[in-house]
Amino acid sequence: MAGAFWVLSIGSIPGWITGAWALPALLAAFGLSCVKKGARRDWMAWFAAAAIGSSAAVVIAWGARIDARMDEAEIQLSRLGVPVDPYLEYVLHRFADTADSLDAAGVESAELLYESWILSGLAEEGTGAWFTLWSAGDLPEFEITIGVDGRPGAADDFLEEARQGEPAFVRRLGFGDANYVVQVPLAYGRVLTGVLPARRELSNSSPFGPIFGSLTALSESPLTMVPVLEGDEATSEGTVWRRTAEGWEATVGVPYPDGAMDAKYVLDLPTSLLAAARGTLLVLGNALAILLLWALGQYVLVGRRLQVRTWRNPFSSFRSRVTVALFGFFLVSAALFGTLSFRTLNEVTERTAAAIAGRVAEDAAAFYRDVNGSMAALSVRVGADLLEYRAGELRGGSVDDLVELGLYDGLIPFELNQRIESREELLETTLGSLGGREHLMAFRRLPDGDVVATQVPLQAGATTLRQREILELIAFVVLIGAGLSLGLAFLVGRTLTRPMRTLQVASEKVGGGNLQLQLPGDRADEFGSVFTAFNRMVLRLQRARRDLVRTTRRTEAIVEDAATGVVALDALGRVILVNARAQAVLEGRIEVGERMPRFGGPRGEFVAWVEGCLRDHLREATVEFQLGERRIRVRAREVSRQEPGGIVLSLEDITDELRTERVLAWGEMARQVAHEVKNPLTPIKLSVQHIRRAWKDQKGEFETILDRNVGAILKEIDRLAEIASGFSRFGAPAAVGEVPLEPVDVGAVARELLTLYRGGEGGPIDFAADIPEDLPRISARETELKEVLSNLLENARAAIEGDGSVIIEARSVPTAVEIRVRDDGTGIPVDLMGRIFEPQFSTRSTGTGLGLAIVRKLVESWGGMVTVEVDRGEGTVIRLQLRPWTEAERTDGEEPS
Repeated sequence: MAGAFWVLSIGSIPGWITGAWALPALLAAFGLSCVKKGARRDWMAWFAAAAIGSSAAVVIAWGARIDARMDEAEIQLSRLGVPVDPYLEYVLHRFADTADSLDAAGVESAELLYESWILSGLAEEGTGAWFTLWSAGDLPEFEITIGVDGRPGAADDFLEEARQGEPAFVRRLGFGDANYVVQVPLAYGRVLTGVLPARRELSNSSPFGPIFGSLTALSESPLTMVPVLEGDEATSEGTVWRRTAEGWEATVGVPYPDGAMDAKYVLDLPTSLLAAARGTLLVLGNALAILLLWALGQYVLVGRRLQVRTWRNPFSSFRSRVTVALFGFFLVSAALFGTLSFRTLNEVTERTAAAIAGRVAEDAAAFYRDVNGSMAALSVRVGADLLEYRAGELRGGSVDDLVELGLYDGLIPFELNQRIESREELLETTLGSLGGREHLMAFRRLPDGDVVATQVPLQAGATTLRQREILELIAFVVLIGAGLSLGLAFLVGRTLTRPMRTLQVASEKVGGGNLQLQLPGDRADEFGSVFTAFNRMVLRLQRARRDLVRTTRRTEAIVEDAATGVVALDALGRVILVNARAQAVLEGRIEVGERMPRFGGPRGEFVAWVEGCLRDHLREATVEFQLGERRIRVRAREVSRQEPGGIVLSLEDITDELRTERVLAWGEMARQVAHEVKNPLTPIKLSVQHIRRAWKDQKGEFETILDRNVGAILKEIDRLAEIASGFSRFGAPAAVGEVPLEPVDVGAVARELLTLYRGGEGGPIDFAADIPEDLPRISARETELKEVLSNLLENARAAIEGDGSVIIEARSVPTAVEIRVRDDGTGIPVDLMGRIFEPQFSTRSTGTGLGLAIVRKLVESWGGMVTVEVDRGEGTVIRLQLRPWTEAERTDGEEPS
């Protein structure tokens, strides 16, 4: 900003002042050093560099532009009067060469003059000229006048030289009405002459002005020529600049043959507000352009994609909605204001042009008879170019050259002409174009019935009202207003969201356990009631936590004193609760917050079973483990089917219970054995008595009676043997070392049994196996494995009513091979699951009740474990965990032999 005011007041900017931008550069660097490294810092650094560099470039470029305009103005001022002008002489030589070339090409008279004037560059010099095309008889065929009121006397002074064969020439005469003369001999005896008077304007008026635009870039700046009267002190011929309210004014003395004159040229400068507006718009535009180029370079040249944050809905937060609403309100208002202002400006421009054109047309109609209908004289009288129409067709104009070239519309618009001819309207206006510029045409009926027309460029009205400057100011106001509205919206949003943020932070602290927090409840606004309600909620949470702590402590005391071990695990297997009884049962320390420790031996099997329950998401399961001389029953139950989940384990030492149950079971077994044995003994006794009676009676059919009764006795004896074998298998399975363990192929045994059970296809029960081919062999006895699987298949078949399926599954798990027999039968009630392995227990009315008891005895004799689970759907799953066969067992088994 300081540099801009320096340029406004001094007119140029010295090189040393660029060092003033070092201060904001240092401040920006210090501020960026406090920002964390990352994409945000990169954007900020580039934007700061672009803004600082652009502001310096704008001020320096502006000062250089003013210097260039002043230098150009001095050059143009130095060409006033009758000085020697080498460049003008060069352009006149080009004019002569161009005219000669066009004449050789057969170009017509009028076109030859105009094309030579344009193509040679003489039109851009802005000097007045009188061009005449002379016939072979020294009569003017065609003329063009540019800024010259009458034909100069020197126009025909050199025709005789052309007749004598002199070539084309350019001469400086130094007269007021003839500073330079150019003469070009043409074909058929014609001669083209041009006379350039002394310069009195920087840009002389031309009939081609509406078509070719300004003849010089300085035409917008006014030049005033002041005659130097006798007795006045003459101004030096050097240019003197002084600061004025409008900008800079240059004064220079110009000698003319008819008397000296002072030339005063005003270089307009924008006001401080307009300069600030333009500078702000340029700096912002440059900064945005540099940022875009930097981003493009990062993507294209460096190959690094910009780290753009994930898109968030701008209306997702209350603060964003308030900011967007306030900014949008201002933006819409500014857009409406700018649109209305611009439209009003255009309407005022058109009305101004219409008023000027209408006034000229009215004056032309009023003075028409005074000049006897001469358009040239009438044009001079009203000070504007005029056209004359008759019966709607173009008849002529004040500049016949342009009419002959066909540059104007040859017809009046039909509807407009009808209204004028019918005297419905005397004055009509319409928009048109000439030379690519919009003009407003005014048509006025003349006293003799003809129609006079004049044109006013719309740019004239816009220049008066400084349309571009107003547009720049509107853009600047919109930009400043947008920034202020964003700042205001940010402050308002921050004011509104600060209490919300306070409430959010307080909620997070309360959620973290800080129930001593209290928000200020003395606010008088709406948030005061919200804070008060929040404080009441925190007090209720304090009371609820105290009650929960008391309940938890009471529960922990009960759990701690309970005779049953309790362990609670979360979904990740971490211990969240354990009592002393559980640690005593497991004979190890279990830390809360840690995973279950990796025990060895049976305790390791217990940990593996717990991990399996978590992995398979079992709702509930029961298993018994032998820890030394103690028998431990473990029940697992899922805490919740929803997240986060977890299980609760209850560990109960059932050694004494099992001992008592075993005594009772053996007593019950003895009674059952007695009962079972008594049943066959009765028919044996009767058969023996029958035989003895028949022997004493010496009956003739004795042999028949003997065979029949002996057969009955033998049958009952076989029954006694079967009963004895069953009880013997339950009571004394093969001891370790008596019958050595062997590697057993689970898949082969399962397929053999399933072949017998299927008994052909089409049965109501589908027996299937899911056993991988690479399943390791187990350490067991093949005949005993057949008996175990046969008992399980028989129980599964008996539990299915109607159609169903039984599946034998097997897979390898860490340190074991797991076999599952799964059915979709009626299942086992939960309250009976703890007794299914008891001898003589059965859920059916038939059978000895020894099947699952024998299964358990055999599996445990192999060093394995059997458990039962309730499936997540329906049915029962019996799971056998068996040891895989190893070479070490083969070696151990061969040593005794």
